[in-house]
Amino acid sequence: MKSCLAREVKEFDFPDKDFVNKMYSHDLGKLFQLDVALWAALQSAMGRDRKLSENWSTVKDWKDGKRYDIVEESEARALYEASTEAGSGVMEWIRGRW
Repeated sequence: MKSCLAREVKEFDFPDKDFVNKMYSHDLGKLFQLDVALWAALQSAMGRDRKLSENWSTVKDWKDGKRYDIVEESEARALYEASTEAGSGVMEWIRGRW
């Protein structure tokens, strides 16, 4: 998500400092809201696709500090599947928009 947002900053642009600082977040909800059109599209898509909405609920709650934790295999699989599920995975949805 961060790389997609960073791609919006062109080579000789001088981006808004607040925008750049907010990109350092690992909170997916906050990152999505930096691109208003993308956030609205996600909300609309989740209204039409219950599985995408469920997957978003799983993925959005991930915290970057957990990457160093030992987690149950079921939790890791749930996050992976919510991200990559064909047609309704959150990362699949993002990739389809960039």
